[in-house]
Amino acid sequence: MAALVTIAPGADFAPVSRRALSGGVRTAVITASGVCSGVLVWGALSAVGIAALLAARGELTDEQLEQARLKLLSDRSPAVEELLPGARAA
Repeated sequence: MAALVTIAPGADFAPVSRRALSGGVRTAVITASGVCSGVLVWGALSAVGIAALLAARGELTDEQLEQARLKLLSDRSPAVEELLPGARAA
């Protein structure tokens, strides 16, 4: 199942395909570059947010930390579980 989800086209497949069919390869490459740039920015900002959360651990109340853990673990990401040991998934 994981392999099928990995190779399945994502939400960005439709706009890139539409641009390729209507505007050619150059337009599709520009669109794909925009998609990749957006994902890169999203990932970087996510990392900054997690880093800020971890840096502020001492300043946050236990309730605030628990809310943040539950929010981060909502996607059941193993990488996030490693960052926040002891966190419980909702």
